[in-house]
Amino acid sequence: YQLVLTTCPDEIVAKNIAQHLVTEKLAACVNIVPNITSIYCWQDELHCDNEVQLLIKTDENIFAALSDRINQLHRILAPLEDADSAGVINTLGKALIEDNSYSIVEINNVA
Repeated sequence: YQLVLTTCPDEIVAKNIAQHLVTEKLAACVNIVPNITSIYCWQDELHCDNEVQLLIKTDENIFAALSDRINQLHRILAPLEDADSAGVINTLGKALIEDNSYSIVEINNVA
């Protein structure tokens, strides 16, 4: 099993994405954690955003399909102003992590 984390700009987008993922059988369960604060540096500027965290429980064998669907739903439900590529969420997330020298840790075998 695999636990996937992503954020949404508000609860409406979060609930919509969660419902799509569960009904499309890309996730067994999605927990919605409202009112989180994300503090990060992006393009040399400090940002502080209120967001909603999704905790997505899925099977590692369908992660690619899940990731593609999350990206698609984010573009439809919460388009980014400077979105100019098909993998915009992954691209921005990866750039943010590389810019800040973080490492990504996958959590597998979640009960």
